[in-house]
Amino acid sequence: MIPSRVMASIIGAYAVAVLFVAPRVTYAETVDQAPTVAVRYSDLNLETRTGVQTLFSRIQLAAAEVCQQYGPQGTLVASAAHRSCTEQALSAAVRRVDSPLLTAYYSEREDRHALNTASR
Repeated sequence: MIPSRVMASIIGAYAVAVLFVAPRVTYAETVDQAPTVAVRYSDLNLETRTGVQTLFSRIQLAAAEVCQQYGPQGTLVASAAHRSCTEQALSAAVRRVDSPLLTAYYSEREDRHALNTASR
């Protein structure tokens, strides 16, 4: 039989090992606390393709900043969470701006992306 002192040491060592090996529990932010980035566009003419392209680039940069917590780490391949976050941020921003030309530009890019993905 194992002496109680040795058994206590084994249990203690096991408990410490579990603390180091167990994954940390994190809590996702609620939808109400989702991070945001302000995108300024008062300097752009959204009636021109150039203005819309510039705004869309700014929105993409902001989406990348907002979704960086889901970004690839140790790999160049984006996770499903990162893609989903980016897509949601882009579509929400385009809806919020409510510019017909920006919406058309966004839809055009999404259609091209879907075609490229389907052809792979």
